[in-house]
Order: sequence, then C-alpha cells, then structure tokens
Amino acid sequence: MNWIQRKILLYNVTFGLYMLDWWERCTFNTLVIVLMWFVLRYIAEFFKRSGMFSEKLILSFGKMPM
Repeated sequence: MNWIQRKILLYNVTFGLYMLDWWERCTFNTLVIVLMWFVLRYIAEFFKRSGMFSEKLILSFGKMPM
C-alpha cells in the first residue's frame, strides 16, 4: 500500500465513508469540494477587499535584499 492509498483509506475511515455505497461517497465528496470552493472564494474575496492582496505587496516579497 503506497502513501496515496493510505491517505485515501485514512480519509474514508475518519469520515465513515468506508461503509457507504459508491454513489453516497461520491455525493459526500462533491459536497466537500463545493464547500471548500466556497470557503476559498470567500477568503480570496476577503483578502482582495482588505488590500492585503495588492500587487505592491506581492512585488515587494519578490525582491531579494542585497
């Protein structure tokens, strides 16, 4: 069993997905993906509105001190 298979098994056992049918597991995973997309979208919008995600800030991190 490789590392990816162990992580998938850990995910299935942690959330109790191992006892579900394939279509129930697919529905749960789809809901998790949609929820994560909404959270990431909200975080990106928050940083954009707060000014923490400006081009000046990004460019200042790219410069190396001499």
